[in-house]
Amino acid sequence: MRRPTLAACALTLCLARAAGREPLELPKGKPWDESFRSPLHIRLSQDGLRAYVVNHTRGSVSIVDVRGRKVEGEFPVGRSPAHAALSPDGKLLYVTSLRDNAVRVVDLSARRTARVFKTGLGPYGVEVSSGGDRLFIVESLSDRVAILDAASGRTLSRTPVGREAKYIAVTPDGERLVAGNGLSRSVSILDARTGKLLETRDIGRASVGRQVACAPGGRWAVAAHLVSHDEQITTQINRGWMHSNGFTLMDLSRKGHRLTLLLDTLLDGAANPWGLALSADGRRLYVSLSGVHEVAFVDLERTLAFASEVKAEQVVPLERDVELMVEKKAFARRVPSGGKGPRGLALSEPLGELLVANYFDDTVSVLDASSGGLKALIPLYDKPPLL
Repeated sequence: MRRPTLAACALTLCLARAAGREPLELPKGKPWDESFRSPLHIRLSQDGLRAYVVNHTRGSVSIVDVRGRKVEGEFPVGRSPAHAALSPDGKLLYVTSLRDNAVRVVDLSARRTARVFKTGLGPYGVEVSSGGDRLFIVESLSDRVAILDAASGRTLSRTPVGREAKYIAVTPDGERLVAGNGLSRSVSILDARTGKLLETRDIGRASVGRQVACAPGGRWAVAAHLVSHDEQITTQINRGWMHSNGFTLMDLSRKGHRLTLLLDTLLDGAANPWGLALSADGRRLYVSLSGVHEVAFVDLERTLAFASEVKAEQVVPLERDVELMVEKKAFARRVPSGGKGPRGLALSEPLGELLVANYFDDTVSVLDASSGGLKALIPLYDKPPLL
């Protein structure tokens, strides 16, 4: 009897997941206490002294004492956790579980799951309203944004958005949501109370959209992504002309506004922008560059001043300018992340430190938030790294 092809297996898996079930129990693999973590996201406590690190392939959250540079504990949170949000009182951690199609409500004092809320397919990004009464969840494989009652898990609204949206941000006034559509070259802007879609904003040649964030003050939103050069036949692949890498700034007070800026230089690509962090004063933006093991430090104050003066006819040429951010205007600089495959970022304002989740070597880097210098490297377990 012929063995099924890989494509047939993948189709079977997709159909089973679409029906809301898993077709097979996966092999057990390594013991739970020896498996790789693959940290994907970091959420800080309100005082910035404790970090909750979401371990994607481990199915756990590690609790890190930031000042003490050590792991305090670890607890399971289901299959393929992707993102987490903290309740306003700091007592609950909401963790999305991609393969369980659920959000787990973790009691942090007990370090265990207190409740499980079912969601649509592939929940990824999650945020909490300022009052703590609503959860905003991106159902990435259902292409929807859901609003849930945070106490009961009841679905209040579900809104179709772009393809494979992953991350979501809440404006500082709590009135709007910004969802990054991973494969649709757009972001969706929604009413945070009703879930109504207010605008689908085109962001040019954006591809493989990652994290979105809203700057203090509420006027600007940021989306990290690649820029696909499919406007012409592929040339000079060694210079990265298939894709560029950067982020898009969006003035939320101007419908349709966007400006894409690159973090590449001519001979040194800034591959795979992923995570974002913003300083509380809105003066600095941090972007993890997962493909080159770096973090970009962006002078956001100068960049926004520049963006405010850009005319409509300059938008397309600027998204192709690989010298603008680094050499011509010195708006940004790139520093080593301290580990391999940096993804999630978190800024501890009290300590003046930037935490970086290094996906491929199971560590959390601690960078000086001003200079970018590596201050510490915190291993999430004592086994040899994968790479």
